[in-house]
Amino acid sequence: MTHNMAGIEAEIERHHASMVRKLKELAVQVLDAGDPDDLNRVRANFVDYVDEELLPHAAAEELTLYNRGAQEPSLTILVASMIREHEILRDLRNAVHQATSLTQIRQGTGALVGVFETHAAKENEFLVPALIAAGVDVGALLGTMRHELAGR
Repeated sequence: MTHNMAGIEAEIERHHASMVRKLKELAVQVLDAGDPDDLNRVRANFVDYVDEELLPHAAAEELTLYNRGAQEPSLTILVASMIREHEILRDLRNAVHQATSLTQIRQGTGALVGVFETHAAKENEFLVPALIAAGVDVGALLGTMRHELAGR
């Protein structure tokens, strides 16, 4: 089944924008935390969002979009770099979770937001359009992604 690729691209961009907005909201809460208890609560909220939304999304992308993209010779380097960014996001999540100072927590949350924002833009502007240009049914891959996420 062929999907409306412009609609699929817009859907992916909206989802990424929503995730970036949520991460930024949670990071601002970390920056605004007034006392250690508040800081630990908002840090936990940030890490929970990364654990429950961002990292499962990344894993589902790797099983679907990235797996298919790696089959296109012109996309293998891009896909490899995007998988590496997922590793960086996991490392930053761990750094935020394990941080022992306010400065480390704030630096980690800011870095994670920045990496994810750049990563999502790269996916929106380069990977998805290149997959579509290669004739890949990105809509079908998105359906598989949804199935993967619903099954976790």
